Amino acid sequence: MASASSLVRNLAKAFRLVRRGQVADLRYQLWNKWRGLDFEAVSVDDLGLPRDRAHFHSSSGGPTLARVFKSLDISAGSMALDLGSGKGGAACTLSAVGFAQVLGVELSVELIEVARRNVARLGLRNVRFVQGDAGAFSDYDRVTHIYMYNPFPCEVVQQVLANLGSSLQRVPRPLTIVYRNPLCHDTIVASGLFDAGNASHPDEHVWRVYHRRRS
Repeated sequence: MASASSLVRNLAKAFRLVRRGQVADLRYQLWNKWRGLDFEAVSVDDLGLPRDRAHFHSSSGGPTLARVFKSLDISAGSMALDLGSGKGGAACTLSAVGFAQVLGVELSVELIEVARRNVARLGLRNVRFVQGDAGAFSDYDRVTHIYMYNPFPCEVVQQVLANLGSSLQRVPRPLTIVYRNPLCHDTIVASGLFDAGNASHPDEHVWRVYHRRRS
């Protein structure tokens, strides 16, 4: 029964992509299946994660993410951080758009294991994952770009920004956040660390790109 429902979801997703003219995204989905990659969605309840620390996992890797990041300035040696990296779909896409390193931070041990298998199947050498709560993560000093797909509640985003602010004091530098489905937009702006963000609508969600506010 589970496999039948999964088939129905996949067919519905394929139909939506064709209807929107997103043929590149459909090719990406089919390529994932052919390579044996697992980027399927998983609910918070199925993962056994607390709802005050995590949201539903759904991959956002693929052509749209690549296109958004290719429009940015990615200097040689840049490092991307995917907060709430799930099964690694976005991290795998980011590995191919110009970053020297990509790091994923994910709360779920189960999702980390799947992500590492996906990376191994693709033979990617510039992607790694660490398991932990994003609100407690503090190793930001080498990070130049951050990506989020609405991975957790605003309280966690607030903790992320506090730790990020400490890093920017230690190592002043340009820094960009790309936020898909930015439900915690006000939290980011209220931090005073970033500008109000340029909004775009490359798919069914709003995307915002925030740049480090100049002092």
